[in-house]
Amino acid sequence: MAGLLSSTIRIPDLHQLPELFPRHLAELRDRLHRGDKSVKPTIIKIKFEPNNGETIDQLTWLNCQKSLPKIAWYAREGDYAVAAIGKAQAHLAPQVNASGDLKAILDGLTDRDAAYLTWFGGVAFDPYLDVEMGWRSFGAYRFVAPQFYLETEGDRQRFVVQTIAPEKISPALDELLEAFAALHWDMTPAELPLTQVLGRDEFPKHTHWLEIHEQAMQDIGSGTFDKVVLAKKEVLNLASNLSTGAIFNQLVHQNSKSYRFYFEFEPNCVFMGASPERLFLRQQHSLESEALAATRPRGASSPENVAMGQELMSSGKDRREHQIVMNQLQTRFQKLADTIQSDDSPGIVETPFVQHLYQQIRGTLKSEIGLGEILTTLHPTPALGGFPRSKALEAIRHYEDFSRGWFGGPVGWIRGNDAEFAVGIRSALITDVRQIFLYAGVGIVTGSDAEMEWQEMRQKFQTITASLGL
Repeated sequence: MAGLLSSTIRIPDLHQLPELFPRHLAELRDRLHRGDKSVKPTIIKIKFEPNNGETIDQLTWLNCQKSLPKIAWYAREGDYAVAAIGKAQAHLAPQVNASGDLKAILDGLTDRDAAYLTWFGGVAFDPYLDVEMGWRSFGAYRFVAPQFYLETEGDRQRFVVQTIAPEKISPALDELLEAFAALHWDMTPAELPLTQVLGRDEFPKHTHWLEIHEQAMQDIGSGTFDKVVLAKKEVLNLASNLSTGAIFNQLVHQNSKSYRFYFEFEPNCVFMGASPERLFLRQQHSLESEALAATRPRGASSPENVAMGQELMSSGKDRREHQIVMNQLQTRFQKLADTIQSDDSPGIVETPFVQHLYQQIRGTLKSEIGLGEILTTLHPTPALGGFPRSKALEAIRHYEDFSRGWFGGPVGWIRGNDAEFAVGIRSALITDVRQIFLYAGVGIVTGSDAEMEWQEMRQKFQTITASLGL
């Protein structure tokens, strides 16, 4: 078992960090040098906390960095945000096999030595499928313990360092000093270049969508499944180069009530999004999740918006779609939790472009339940897969001629027995400076209309296209 070197260093101001970090780390190295004879691996975690309470703009700082990985996470409730760079440790798999290695790796990130580290990453929607070329750097799952990150909790910000010393501590601190020296502090904001769409490809195209929808409705009518969530991929070819940092900056500020995430593990390959949907929040022994399903657009005026919401609440088709999700969440929570509470009826949650039916559920975890069991039990919910789960996943694999990759998969963070994951929707993949892949899905149940579902997917694309200035 590894040792732990944990320290909190108070500094006057985070803006003085470029000057103060080398000094404090050198002092720490000198103090440890004489007794540094242990060959036992040691996890080093150092926090620099300012006395004045001032903060650094996290995204501007992140956009200035040249090395990878780059990761950003903004909580939906606005109480937690991270901008991270570098890698202390990582876990990646191109595919998950049926032996349960996904569950094992997730549990491993919360056990023993790994629990001292903070991890960020995600899992593919269907981790048992082969990974398409564009998603190779993400794999079936990828989790990174970043080397440096700016972390904001509430109104307090800190700079966190984490690394692993495989043998002596002093050489690991020397490596940290060298890595810190490569960071950039010029704080130049990334600019969003004006662009236009030169071409647009759809998968499936409209005529094929009508055929798929009709087949899905026949399958529902024959009792094969009650609900299936079908997705669309749209490829935009743009006239000018993309600035992924500037796009994400727009995404963050335009979607303040969503989870906003950014993963760039390898050059020119970014997955980002602004998801309104929590998969789960674990805080020690408590577990929270939610049913978020059924959609209407936002109205152009306040009265129109209210009318759209009332229409959503009174729609039999949409209430059925939502109830399937809520019923299954309650069933799955019974496997995970001893005591369960939930909202009596759904309400409405709004994003800048659409609104959904929304209902919370929470419980106290059974003592033997680990993170791997939670994630694999809850994902995919019927809001992203369908019901029954196995039949819906078979249908998705049959109907869709593209890989969802991390779209619709769990994305989030892990720290010991605490973890939070969002569902990776309202998202985009960027693998080329002039091309962006958009993803959206819709739930098909009895009463679904093919044209309305097609338009709903286009409305969901607006989360990303608005951040492009389109």
